[in-house]
Amino acid sequence: MEQTSVLLIAGILLAIVILVVYAVLRRSNKTRSDQKRGKRISKPVETTTIKRDDAPAKRSQTQTKTALSYAINGKDGVEIKPLQVFICHSSSDKPKAYSLYQRLRQDGFDPWLDAEDLIPGQDWQIEIPKAVENSQVVLVCLSPSAITTEGYVQREIKFALDVADEKPEGTIYLIPVKLEPCEVPMRLSRWQWVDLYEEGGYERLLKALKLRAETQMRDMLRSIGMEGWGIELSDLP
Repeated sequence: MEQTSVLLIAGILLAIVILVVYAVLRRSNKTRSDQKRGKRISKPVETTTIKRDDAPAKRSQTQTKTALSYAINGKDGVEIKPLQVFICHSSSDKPKAYSLYQRLRQDGFDPWLDAEDLIPGQDWQIEIPKAVENSQVVLVCLSPSAITTEGYVQREIKFALDVADEKPEGTIYLIPVKLEPCEVPMRLSRWQWVDLYEEGGYERLLKALKLRAETQMRDMLRSIGMEGWGIELSDLP
């Protein structure tokens, strides 16, 4: 009788071991099958909740950059683009306009120049006004020949003036850029110009563009609820 009980218990234990092994193997096979079918197997991720009404001092730099990265790159994130700068110029000033275009690209901006950005076959009478409207800043290149030349450059200036009238007061949008000593046309005289040909002229232009980029960044942060977090332009990826 005692021997029968021992055998019964041993049988039960063996059955339990077999069931456990079977369950483990089945789970392992299911995981491999899911991976082969391309299913994504995720595991819980530890997250840090950051309240919008927390004081900036309560957030660590890591928390701020993590939240900013998610806001930009997340599923519903915003897209960060370099400041787009339209270069308006007369055909006689094309070499100087191209030189300005190259310098701006090297400094991290996204300049738009017809000779570089118009694709063969595009209707330039459609694409140029579109580029003016989509740009955050328009540089109107001035020279003695530019202010006296008739042609499409005068229409470009008119496009820019129309868009400038729709911008909020104080927005840096239209900047007259003197490539050479010349008079600023009356219709552009309300905006402070920069003498690009003088020493330090390009640095002054960069200062204005960076200020415009910071304004654009603040607008972006406001749109994702992160205004007032103490984020600098250099924090952006």
